[in-house]
Amino acid sequence: MPSVAFVTWALGYRPTMQVICASYGQDLAEKHADDCRNLMMSQWCARTSSTRLRGARPAVSDLRTTAGGGHT
Repeated sequence: MPSVAFVTWALGYRPTMQVICASYGQDLAEKHADDCRNLMMSQWCARTSSTRLRGARPAVSDLRTTAGGGHT
């Protein structure tokens, strides 16, 4: 699913990047953001990327990296 996997890869590769994802409905947009957050906080991502999300459990509506990038 590009809305999750590509965003995770892109922010892992370039943590200052700003990414916008659109969806036909709010519920689906929140699910994609939640899935992206969970993947970015996984042990796999911690081993393969130095990108980290700001906060212990960031809100899905405001995923920001420690380098200033994010997913809106």
